[in-house]
Amino acid sequence: MSLLVEADEQEPAILVVARLVAELEHDESLLDSAVSGLEKGELQPLLSRLASSKLLAAEGEKDAEAAFTVLAHAADGLPEDQALAAVTAIADRVAEAPAEAALLRLRVLLALFNAVPQPRCRFVVLLRAMQLATATGHADALAHLVPRVNTWAVDWQLQPAQQRSLRLAVYELLAKTAGSKQSLDALVDYLALFEVRTCVRCATTGSELTRVAPTGGDGARTGWCQGYGCQSNNYIHRRA
Repeated sequence: MSLLVEADEQEPAILVVARLVAELEHDESLLDSAVSGLEKGELQPLLSRLASSKLLAAEGEKDAEAAFTVLAHAADGLPEDQALAAVTAIADRVAEAPAEAALLRLRVLLALFNAVPQPRCRFVVLLRAMQLATATGHADALAHLVPRVNTWAVDWQLQPAQQRSLRLAVYELLAKTAGSKQSLDALVDYLALFEVRTCVRCATTGSELTRVAPTGGDGARTGWCQGYGCQSNNYIHRRA
C-alpha cells in the first residue's frame, strides 16, 4: 500500500496511517482500534501505538516520512502534556529503529521537530536527533543546527537538567565533526552549567545567569542576568 496513493479527502489521515501500519504488522484489529480511539477522543495512546518501527522498514521512504508527519501534526492538536507524551513516544520509536535506516530516521526526526511548536516537544526531538546522528556516524547532518542552540535554550526556558542534556549532546556532536576549538568551547559551555553563579547586583542564582566570558583567574564571569527586575548586562556572576 502507498500512503501517498491511498490518502484521500474522505478519510482522516490518521486512519490512512493506521491502515498502513496494520498491513505492515499484519494486525487486522488495529484499524478498528484506531477508529474506536478517534471516536473516544483517545488520540495520545493511538499516536504512540501508530509510531511503528515497521514504517521505517517500508519500501517507500516518502511514505514513512509522510506517515510520521501525519502523527506529528496530530500530536500538535493535543493538550501540552499529552502532546509531549505522544511526541516523546514517536521520537523514541524512530530513534530505536535499525541503524541501516539512520538517514531516513534523521529526516523523520527533523520533520517532527519542524512540525511541533511546543518548546518541550521540540527539545525532546532535537535531543533524540542529535544523539542519533552522533551514534550512527551522521553528525554532519545536524551540525548546521548547533549555532541556534543558544537561542533555543533561552526561548524554550529549559530547566538546568535539560540544558545540561542538550549541551552534552552538542559537545558529543561537535566532537565527531568540528575542530578541536569548537568542541572544546562546547565542552566548556556544558561544564559551566554545573557552576553555581550569583549576580552581585540582584543576588539571582542559577540558570538565569548566562555566562559570556571569563574576567580573570578568580572564577568570575561577566554575563547577562535574566533575574526578575534586574535584566542587567556586564555584571559579575561569581560561584556561590
